[in-house]
Amino acid sequence: MGILAVDVSTYGVVMSADSQPVEALDSETRVLAHHGDLTRCPIVIRRDGGFVGFTGYVGTETIDGKVTSDWLTAFGLKHIGASLATYASALGQELTEEWKRLGLVSVLEILISGIENGDVRFWFVRNSQGLYDHDWTYMPPKQEFDVVDDLDGRYMPKDLKPGQTKEELLRERM
Repeated sequence: MGILAVDVSTYGVVMSADSQPVEALDSETRVLAHHGDLTRCPIVIRRDGGFVGFTGYVGTETIDGKVTSDWLTAFGLKHIGASLATYASALGQELTEEWKRLGLVSVLEILISGIENGDVRFWFVRNSQGLYDHDWTYMPPKQEFDVVDDLDGRYMPKDLKPGQTKEELLRERM
């Protein structure tokens, strides 16, 4: 299984990934053949629309004949100046259209993390329905990609104590 990790540290937002090309399918995770040194980088830098950070992926290695990182770079160039929310929403919509058009049956999970206008942000865009408990392979992908403001939309409302700010909670967790 491919690994993609995001951390908030005193140094900033950090994203790391393994370098194995992986195809994540229903009931099967394939490590794809590679030759020589591993030079694959599943992380694309984004500096646009007030956002500075990373778009990283795991699961699907090519989209319409392009390496997924190249596809993501081209997608970003079509959305110059977009806010993070607009970028992520457009990404989910375009990936949904591509999966339907191409008849793809693989899982793609994308994490977007960094700083937007001075604020720490984590979003995800994915068609994953999760993993099977018995063998940790992926369940069949959904027809549509979910777009979720993961930090502010899910974790902050759940973890913030009354009167506590987001910055205070992040500082406490670091």
